[in-house]
Amino acid sequence: MVDHIESSGTEAGRLGLAGASEALLEAFDRLTASYERSMSILIDPQITS
Repeated sequence: MVDHIESSGTEAGRLGLAGASEALLEAFDRLTASYERSMSILIDPQITS
């Protein structure tokens, strides 16, 4: 991602940075879903899905 930041003045750099940002957002979405599921299980252990 650092390479894309350094080259953000170019079209390729901006596209690379946008792609890296999307990948990061997707990772945070997956982590949030896992966290929410874990909290549900801790609060009500009978929830399994």
